[in-house]
Amino acid sequence: MKPLAFYTESFGCQMNVYETDVISSLLVERGARPVDAPAEANCIIVNTCSVRDHAERRAMGRLLDLSRHRDAVLVVCGCMAQRLGTELFSTVPAVRVIAGTDAYASLPQAIEEALATGDRFALLDRNDEAVYELHRAPDQTGVSRYVAITRGCENFCSYCIVPYVRGPVRSRGEASIIREISSLERAGVREITLLGQNVIDYRDGNIDFVGLVRRALSETGIGRFRFLTSHPRDLSPEIFALMADD
Repeated sequence: MKPLAFYTESFGCQMNVYETDVISSLLVERGARPVDAPAEANCIIVNTCSVRDHAERRAMGRLLDLSRHRDAVLVVCGCMAQRLGTELFSTVPAVRVIAGTDAYASLPQAIEEALATGDRFALLDRNDEAVYELHRAPDQTGVSRYVAITRGCENFCSYCIVPYVRGPVRSRGEASIIREISSLERAGVREITLLGQNVIDYRDGNIDFVGLVRRALSETGIGRFRFLTSHPRDLSPEIFALMADD
């Protein structure tokens, strides 16, 4: 089997950008290499969004366009993959792997098997405990990066699909987040945007969002932190004090 050369595209939110980096790090850890164009790849990964119908139609059009690369395993990830599931196999017949939002840890193995056998794989099981972290800093980091600290949401706003495709809020361990921030700092990053569908709802034991940020400020050299997305219901005086102090 040829070594895995993969190409990625992300649609939608900053969380998808981050999770595409996570998928890339998982593949690189197994010996795969990223490439800059779909024509150079034997695996094409498209991370999709379902927040609006327009986002899905854009992703669907791009998948149909990428279907011309018949020698590549075409992979669909993200919220649209979770929402539509195996329906994507008939809508875009070239798709070989579908991975829902909780399945990224299993994705490298499925890609390797699809490349070796030509079979199709649908990784759609829900796991309300799933969290992700970068396994290695990207080779080209720049000065600003995203770090996800929570996934999911439980607010069930009438206009939003997130609770249905990403499940309830769960927080990453504090130590894992600090380790990732430190790794990015060593790679040259100077600004971090903390991500979550409801980022300020973070909690790891007794550590809340404010405690996490204060630890990151004291234990790393990152000079600027941003955060999104937050819900007004979870704002507190402590968060405003943190922003004023630091």
